Amino acid sequence: MQFSLALLTTLLATLSTAAPIAQEKRDVTIPDWVDGFWGTTYTPFDSSKNCRSADQIKEDISALSGKFKILRLYSNDCSVVQYAAESFDGKLFVAVNDISSSDAIKGDLDSIDASITAAGKSFNDVVHTVFVGNELVYNSWYTASDVANFIKEAKSAKSDFTGEWTTGETASSYYGNPDLCGAVDVVYLNNHPWFDDQTAETAGSYVLGHVEAVAAFCSENGHDVSVKTSETGWPSAGDDNGPAVASSANQETAVGNILKSAGDSSILFSAYNELWKSSTENGGVEQHWGVLGDAPSS
Repeated sequence: MQFSLALLTTLLATLSTAAPIAQEKRDVTIPDWVDGFWGTTYTPFDSSKNCRSADQIKEDISALSGKFKILRLYSNDCSVVQYAAESFDGKLFVAVNDISSSDAIKGDLDSIDASITAAGKSFNDVVHTVFVGNELVYNSWYTASDVANFIKEAKSAKSDFTGEWTTGETASSYYGNPDLCGAVDVVYLNNHPWFDDQTAETAGSYVLGHVEAVAAFCSENGHDVSVKTSETGWPSAGDDNGPAVASSANQETAVGNILKSAGDSSILFSAYNELWKSSTENGGVEQHWGVLGDAPSS
């Protein structure tokens, strides 16, 4: 079959100006073994460690809206707080990470406040809890007394906030540091059975056991404070950690057991796989905690 040059030119011009075919958005369905967790976590980076676009971040987060009550964010990188405030119908856990000075703490809080204002909302309407640092005691970066002072400074910088002030720590950080119990409004534990040589079958009892043990420790030392879980989950791939086997089947078993034991007061780590993280650290599990697979915008 032969085409005239004029006809071929017209055809090519039409194809070059045609609207691109829109990609179908992936529907995010919450499986039974996840449905019922209080909240989940999100980070806004793509596999190249770059910020996702505003539309991509909102696509990822809106897919979680109505399915979790809480979304934990670890920073305000990529203006993620603004986009979460615009697209998530629950409340946010936000983070103060620069604790190098009082001005730095205030700067982080001001950045969060500005992002929420840009979304047309108010800090108290959007934020459930402010985390001042994450695993600062666990990593021996600061003492419990230091962290207590950071929280005090943050409270002073944002005295009109009516929600909770806390920090993210492991259970071990509280033992021997009873004053840390009194520094927070609610104790939030990063509570990971996989890293502590548990099996998928014991994951639920492990998480609940740590919550109950820290609550008892704080109470015995004069601090009757609520204890909840700010991170918990299980990897779907990577090397094994002794009896802690990373696999999709074990992720379902472990997360399902955690849901039964403490899901209604736990933040699930994480909603989506985080492909920006190291592919070799901790036996290669760091990228594979997402219970919903890769982010819709991937």
